[in-house]
Amino acid sequence: MTNLSDTLKKLSSLRSINLNFSGYGITNKGLQDLSVCLKRLRSLQSIELDFAHCPNIREKGLKDLGEELHSQLRSVSLNFYECDIGNKALSYLGLSLQRLNSLQSLELGFSNDGIIIDKGLHNLSECLRRLSSLKSLKLSLAHCIIKDDGLKILVENFKSLSSLQSLSIYFLKLQITDEGFIILSESLESLRSIQHLSLDLSQSNIQRFDITDEGLHRLNGSLQRLDLLRVLRLKFGWFNKITSQGLKTLSEALKTFNSLRSLHLELYQCDKIRHNDLKDLEKELKELTFLKDVKVSFN
Repeated sequence: MTNLSDTLKKLSSLRSINLNFSGYGITNKGLQDLSVCLKRLRSLQSIELDFAHCPNIREKGLKDLGEELHSQLRSVSLNFYECDIGNKALSYLGLSLQRLNSLQSLELGFSNDGIIIDKGLHNLSECLRRLSSLKSLKLSLAHCIIKDDGLKILVENFKSLSSLQSLSIYFLKLQITDEGFIILSESLESLRSIQHLSLDLSQSNIQRFDITDEGLHRLNGSLQRLDLLRVLRLKFGWFNKITSQGLKTLSEALKTFNSLRSLHLELYQCDKIRHNDLKDLEKELKELTFLKDVKVSFN
């Protein structure tokens, strides 16, 4: 880290930085030193830092990093996959990001076997309320336990993102019902500038989604309000209460998305959906002339 710090001191006019510390075992002290160096880079507009598999990073290190981020940053990407951080760290980060009122692109990745739970999402949601200039948002919360109430907290400020054009959300350990799924669906309706939407609601086979055809129907209605949507990615796994009738409703809705140009739909381990119905869906979608790219995966 000392050599890197010395190098960065010489790059005062640097506008973009991409550093990958994945698996290098960086500690709080190393992160603090890096934060001080980044503070000196007054021309910096884009920052991408990957701390995946650095279990020695704790809340203090993330707090130091957040406090040193410059308010003029336009793009921030931070990955803390498999780091030993929890709710307080996420709160610190949410508070720090609120200062970046010029931010246009934000990517955050967390994964830590359920340590980040509902209450850790409040400051992150409040951060979104203040980032009205944001055009691209990517949230990856793999293995983080989130229930209906937590999901509501996270998405309640989507309505403030009037300039958002691209949204990507990845959950691997949701524990939600139709209520939470409908809350998520309704939050999308306010994103009237959205052009690219990716929802990965896959699930480990230990748990099951308590989502029915009604929840899927509500998602269809919300998506139909997104007049500028051109790229749609949906990934559903272990939706064991969704039936072939729910799939038919989704198919009929997709046929009305005239602005859509690219569609990727992945369904797996949805036990109540017949295999033949999935094949029919794929055939119907590929016959839609306005779609230039169609991919349907299932097993």
